[in-house]
Amino acid sequence: MRFPWFMDAVNDSQYNPTRSSRAENLQARRRLESLLEERRLKQVIDDDWGLDGEEEEEEEEE
Repeated sequence: MRFPWFMDAVNDSQYNPTRSSRAENLQARRRLESLLEERRLKQVIDDDWGLDGEEEEEEEEE
């Protein structure tokens, strides 16, 4: 079985990383920002729903 190219052993002195283009860097940054924003919004919604449940329980106890 042949490993993918990124799994090949390479001596440090022979390692020559390929540079990403500016467009690729911007695309990756936008994707990361989008994922982080999505995670943040999901957390806000989950927190808000949790608070709504607590408020309803308090109203029922009164």
